[in-house]
Amino acid sequence: MQMIDQGFSAAQVFGRVLFLLDRYFLSVPALCRLNQRNREGDTRLDLVTKAKTFCVAYEHPVQTGRRGRP
Repeated sequence: MQMIDQGFSAAQVFGRVLFLLDRYFLSVPALCRLNQRNREGDTRLDLVTKAKTFCVAYEHPVQTGRRGRP
């Protein structure tokens, strides 16, 4: 969330900012903070990032017992 606040500080100086972040910095609290700060004032920050993938978000493949393409 500190990175989002620093981005808004830069946006106040430079105007509208396109903020590029690595997926390491993307989290739910950071996105909530981004939405909150975008709604608060005149300064707008646009975020470009690649989403994280978590192993709990995917299902395991179904085992058919055979190998290779069906």
